[in-house]
Amino acid sequence: MFVKVCGVLLLLFRLQCCVRGQTGVPEQINRGFVNVGVPGQDGSNVVSISEHETSGDIPVFLTLSQSGNATQDVTVICSLQTGQPGDSEVQFDNITITAGGTDTGTATFSVVSAGRQVVVECVGRSAAPGAETNTTEFLPQTSAGLTGLLQVRKGPVAGFCSSLVLVPNRAGVTQATVQVQLSEAVVDNQVTVTCTSIGATADSIQLTFNPLTLEVNSTSGDVTYSFTNPTGSPVSATCTAQSGGGGNQYLTATSTGDESTLALDEGSVQFVPDTARTTAQSVGAFLVLDAPVQADTVTFTCALQEAEDSDEAQILAANPTCVPVSNLVPTAAAATPSTVPDSPLTNLSIAGNWQLGAVELLFGTNDIFKPLDVWLLSQTYTSPVQELLLVTCCAPQSSNTDPKYQGRSAAFVFSSNVATNITANLTNAEVVGTPLVERVIPNPAYVEAGPCPCDLWENQCDMECCCDTECTQDDLDIFTSCIQGAFGGNQTKELAQYCSFSGGPQEDWDRLLCVERDNSPYLGLFYDNPSAIRTETAFRTTYEANAPQYSYDETERRETVETDSSLAYRYGLATQVLYTDANGETQQGFLSFPQQTLSGQCLYRGIVRHFVTSNATCTQTLDASLCTEGSVLDAREYLLPSPATHPPCPTPPQVLSQHGGVTTVPTTVEYFCLTDPSVYVRSTTTVDDVYVFNQTSLFSDNVASAMRRCAFDDGFTFPPTPLLNATTDTCSNVVLDVRYVLSWRGTELTGVAAFVILGDIAMETVAPDNNSMVLAQKFGVEFSYDSLNATAEDATEIVDRSGNPGYDVGKVLLTGTLSLTNDSVENIGSSGLQVWSPGADGLCTSASRSAVTFGEDSISGCTVRLAWDNFQDCATLRAEVRAQQEALVTAEFVSRGGNPNSTLITDWVPVINNDTADPTEAPTVAGLEADVVDQLQGLCQDIPAALNLEILYADVGKENEFVIQEVVGARVSFSSTLWQLQCSGAFAAACYGNSSALIDLGNRSTIADLISGAVQSFYITSSVTFTKVPALTPTPVKRYYANDTNVCRRNACWEELFYPVSMAFAGGDFQLYQHNLGSGLFLALFIIAVFVITRPWW
Repeated sequence: MFVKVCGVLLLLFRLQCCVRGQTGVPEQINRGFVNVGVPGQDGSNVVSISEHETSGDIPVFLTLSQSGNATQDVTVICSLQTGQPGDSEVQFDNITITAGGTDTGTATFSVVSAGRQVVVECVGRSAAPGAETNTTEFLPQTSAGLTGLLQVRKGPVAGFCSSLVLVPNRAGVTQATVQVQLSEAVVDNQVTVTCTSIGATADSIQLTFNPLTLEVNSTSGDVTYSFTNPTGSPVSATCTAQSGGGGNQYLTATSTGDESTLALDEGSVQFVPDTARTTAQSVGAFLVLDAPVQADTVTFTCALQEAEDSDEAQILAANPTCVPVSNLVPTAAAATPSTVPDSPLTNLSIAGNWQLGAVELLFGTNDIFKPLDVWLLSQTYTSPVQELLLVTCCAPQSSNTDPKYQGRSAAFVFSSNVATNITANLTNAEVVGTPLVERVIPNPAYVEAGPCPCDLWENQCDMECCCDTECTQDDLDIFTSCIQGAFGGNQTKELAQYCSFSGGPQEDWDRLLCVERDNSPYLGLFYDNPSAIRTETAFRTTYEANAPQYSYDETERRETVETDSSLAYRYGLATQVLYTDANGETQQGFLSFPQQTLSGQCLYRGIVRHFVTSNATCTQTLDASLCTEGSVLDAREYLLPSPATHPPCPTPPQVLSQHGGVTTVPTTVEYFCLTDPSVYVRSTTTVDDVYVFNQTSLFSDNVASAMRRCAFDDGFTFPPTPLLNATTDTCSNVVLDVRYVLSWRGTELTGVAAFVILGDIAMETVAPDNNSMVLAQKFGVEFSYDSLNATAEDATEIVDRSGNPGYDVGKVLLTGTLSLTNDSVENIGSSGLQVWSPGADGLCTSASRSAVTFGEDSISGCTVRLAWDNFQDCATLRAEVRAQQEALVTAEFVSRGGNPNSTLITDWVPVINNDTADPTEAPTVAGLEADVVDQLQGLCQDIPAALNLEILYADVGKENEFVIQEVVGARVSFSSTLWQLQCSGAFAAACYGNSSALIDLGNRSTIADLISGAVQSFYITSSVTFTKVPALTPTPVKRYYANDTNVCRRNACWEELFYPVSMAFAGGDFQLYQHNLGSGLFLALFIIAVFVITRPWW
């Protein structure tokens, strides 16, 4: 009841304030409203125009609180509810709607700038200021009706789809084409695209672009350009578009796209792999080009040379020489083969004990790679081959007409450690064969090729191998059994079904149905005896004819996650997106997002799964190499807004509404720019380096207050890529925090909202492995029910339960605030009661806040570091500490259980806030004398450094043997203490100032100078205590009752024993009462008679 009275008083107070705020406004008899839109609509339709249209209009209509039309002329005044950078801006003109008409009109406006959607609100005035009466229908203070939405679209642009365009580098080619993309399809009139170079000099590539005309419905086209001086420096170029026929869709002044750089296509070549280690007699690698050869052939000349050590090999590999074959001097080989041709190419291919498989590699049209092998010169060697060699391949200018690869070279380094050959000693063989005569194997069709396969040892009896002819009778006697089957030399066991079976008695009819077995060679095929390979040529021929063919092309589609053909998103299914690949084809993929693994590492390409929320904190070293386009710091690597068209390409990926479908959902992205991103930067130093001498630290700034919508965020422009300032080593436009909210309804997704925080980060100038600071990026994904156009039951706000019924231990306490509009609780969540969660350094500047969980006592805190100057204004220090502590407790109510009803106030208990601090005993200024020591001691008393949260709970019942626990009380209190900066005596070590200053007092002019650099740590704490109170057990029921109306124990009250013969049972009917009483007495007499006659007790 007390809570209800307080709510009513607060509501009356608010109403009183509202009345006071509208002093001078008369009580209107027939109040009028100005609505944005068309009658019959809710005003949510968006009025969208291009910024090229200098003016526009928006419909408005009038309504009255009482039925009828306006009887007074109304001046309509419209305005925008805006205030964020990037919003659309227009200037409205006032209009007048004449009485007696249709009560509709059109508010005109002039375009100022394009941007995001903004809310339009209109009010009316039907009387001059100061002449208002109670019959005035429209007043600016009370006539705001339905609002509408207005958006000024940014003008479309034209531009190249790539930030880098490669100019062809082929002999005789001076003309090429490049694709230009429009951000909007052409409507009504043709569009002429004109591209020009920017900042061209005499030393740069000279470009001349031909105009391109695009017809209606076109979105892209190829611009032809001519170029001279292709070897010059790169040059930038942009494109503009102009609509013909007087159209204003594309205007030259506003259609300029992003700059692109045009540079000569200088080919590159590399070995894959570029290093290797081999223990075999050969080693190979692939020489790979950056792109397939277009027209002319490309010839690479390869050479093999030895290196003294790894340092020399690295130097030679970093700067491989490209020398024509005709200029090469034959190199001497360490181990010369028996026959070495005189060709310089052959000598070029030999180094040490190795020889190149090919000296010239010829790339034809569409070739992109060629294999290259290196072989040992000799197959027989007496010592291990341990060498370090270098293979270089280059495209000499004299051997190539294609300038793209002229002079390009690559290197391949490998080390060999080939062991000595192990050969068998055949000098003691009984039969000496001829090396060039093939071995004759008897035809297995007539002769048993392996009569005894278990005979594996020569001149020795094999155990259990009964067919071994080298086994004597003594050996056979000690065998426990013989190896069975073919391996033991036994023929296939005859079965009883064979006609030749003679292993025992058979039935008479077995001979009629037996199986005849014939082992004739004419019924089978046998392999021919292959010839031995005895020459290098024969070996290579056989190997190349039978070597497997490898290809890097994938012929099958990868399936990384499960699919569902029902077009329904179900729990755990991957969220699908629709994207455009490099060939311009539309493909289906999966939405990826950084996620944290169980080991704490980050998986940057984790798949977002339906209904699976995730939160991750990923650390990045502050290395300048990350400040580039395409890195994890680039905002364009995440979801982009659906209407983003500047630049016109690439097309942002869109999330599919159905799993496996083709319909996409709108994606909205809000970009926020943070002025102070220090909360996302963490230290990786040791504990000894956390505190910096003479550096104070109090509390971190409020992130929300320093964060605003980015100026570029107009709903059409892509976010900027990271940009490194080489002078200040600052990386701009760094992604700090990304949050995805996927809206769903039924088995479909209805929309995606993304929130991205950007900031400028100072990069480290030291080596990455010595970085002392890291960037802690935060990522999160959650799913939200889409209640748009839903029923009242569906539109209920979803709140995570903390138990049902009661609380579950470890679940967060649900809190809320009192609603002033009705007797209910709002702002339900877990953020109303929080405690300190210290960071790695323990300072309050890096500390965060965590929710209070049921049944878990805790004490946590953080450290502030204060200097002498901080103690000069105790009131400010005290107020700042108290504000930070009170920010932890914003709730007015705590839910009794984990599943509360927001409209039932009895489900909540108020938070008793003990606003009066309880100071602890501490010395005060009055107890000190004014001497030198006093001036050394800066102190402030009554600092609310400790926050105490006490929760009372009790057992209120059981549900399926589980105890139901509820909160019955909550109280918040502050414990105050005295903070004193002690920098003398035994406490001098607590100060992190200049230690020499405490010794050399004579060199200081004043005592204040002595202690001005002293810094000391003080502690801010928050504690939570859960106390269990006894349950309210019911009062024991007595056996006899006088005037007790409570429920009887076991329902056996004496009064109820005679209830059937009572007046209450008869309902006040006296005749029925007499009938019941007589019947009852007769029944009692009958029972007594039965007992007397039967005499059961005798």
